Amino acid sequence: MKTKMTIFLLACIIFHQISFAQVRTIASAHEISNSSEDVAVNDNSHDLGVGGGIGQTKLYAQLPLSSPQNAYFICFEKNEGQGLSYGATISSGGLESSYPLYDLGSYNRFTSFDLHLNISWSAFFVAFNKNYSNYQNIITKITDNLYIGIGAGAINNNITRIKALDTITVNPDSGKPVIKRQSIVPYLPFNVGYSLYLTKRIIVNANFQYTWCLGNYVDGYNMPFSGHRHTAVYTMASIGIRYVIIHNRTGGREQEQ
Repeated sequence: MKTKMTIFLLACIIFHQISFAQVRTIASAHEISNSSEDVAVNDNSHDLGVGGGIGQTKLYAQLPLSSPQNAYFICFEKNEGQGLSYGATISSGGLESSYPLYDLGSYNRFTSFDLHLNISWSAFFVAFNKNYSNYQNIITKITDNLYIGIGAGAINNNITRIKALDTITVNPDSGKPVIKRQSIVPYLPFNVGYSLYLTKRIIVNANFQYTWCLGNYVDGYNMPFSGHRHTAVYTMASIGIRYVIIHNRTGGREQEQ
């Protein structure tokens, strides 16, 4: 409930800013005068930002049922211009799943780390037309902030609570699930989201991440039965805020730190 209230309050702040202030897009957030004293930097800004946020996870692994759990993250993002950015994310939270039919269930207090690359909607147009910003309208300025991303990382699984029958063993040949409380599994994160520039330095971000884990034991189990997953997937819907600590205008005379 606390997470939902936090997300609701952040959403209200975003809509308030949209109503009473100019919404800055990826391009317009970095615009400056084209006079002889300044140089346009729409595609030459190299910003470095740090931020964090809150979200909810859901697990799709060995056990068929899952309920949303809270998760938190901090991130570092480097903007390379042309709608491209890369960064790192550290997350911590919970993953819960259950299988009432066999009286199985677990809770994973996980931490994860990944490196990612994001490509904004505008990057596809800039790739074909370097003067794309000269032909923008209100619709394109809004949609320019949409992005997709991919990366690579690892999740540290810490199963703090797990349910199992007394007859369950660690022998896969017995036809019972194998249990492992501690494991590290690599994963591939796929992101889609939207970045809203409230000011030149303050960015609010809504993101949905689909995480494909390249292994078992994210829920503590490895099911030997046919038809069960041999990999795990979990999702995280989040909202966060990022602050640009370094606003570096390459090609111009200004570097703000």
